[in-house]
Amino acid sequence: MRLEQLQSEAWQEARAVRLQALVDAPQAFGSTLRMAEQMSEADWRAWLSVSGEGTTIIALDGNEAHGVIRVGPEGNDAGLFSLWVARTVRGQGIGGNLMDAAVQWARDMGYDRVCLNVHRQNLAAIRLYVRKGFVRTVPDASVEEGEDRYAMPL
Repeated sequence: MRLEQLQSEAWQEARAVRLQALVDAPQAFGSTLRMAEQMSEADWRAWLSVSGEGTTIIALDGNEAHGVIRVGPEGNDAGLFSLWVARTVRGQGIGGNLMDAAVQWARDMGYDRVCLNVHRQNLAAIRLYVRKGFVRTVPDASVEEGEDRYAMPL
């Protein structure tokens, strides 16, 4: 399994993996399959770059995407968004590898802290985040009902 940072030209690949994630785990994300299906090429290019200031990383086995994470600015911190790993390969360290790559990107960009929001019922994700060094913090305006906020100093 290799990790690849996607460039804007790979918007169709990003679209495919995002649609796959939304079919597999619709409750885990802030958008819906219907919303994603209606996005234009320009929308996908912006999604890929986290509005021009971040990046999207995918996990590939050959040409098949098995996971994705996005990282970019969120206030003064780096935010991790949209982590997803295909059910068929969960438990193999792919989520952790994607997180490591996103955290390294944040370090390389000079951020002092990385944050994320997670649904309280997503216990497997919470265990991963805690293993990676994230701790639960005081919620801010980005936290929706049923979510908690986690952060990790860099």
